[in-house]
Amino acid sequence: EEGVMVAERIAGMQTQINYDNIPGVIYTHPEIAWVGKTEQELKATGHDYKVGSFPFAASGRALAANETTGMVKMIADAQTDRILGCHIIGPSAAD
Repeated sequence: EEGVMVAERIAGMQTQINYDNIPGVIYTHPEIAWVGKTEQELKATGHDYKVGSFPFAASGRALAANETTGMVKMIADAQTDRILGCHIIGPSAAD
């Protein structure tokens, strides 16, 4: 999406980019990765949402790697279940 925006800007077009669908990563130990909205952003707009989270210890991959410290948090629209955000803290979160 960013490449399209650059090409449009070079062509002299008015451009806009939606960062909601572009993931972010901080390569620390443990890694932190996210995409979409946060609970704070949704609260500020009054969006009705629900949250689900689970520990890395529930992941077969984390168990096999013996790296179970971390968590995954999903945020979805309360009515449609459309995923609005995902936040991961743990080993290889960027994967």
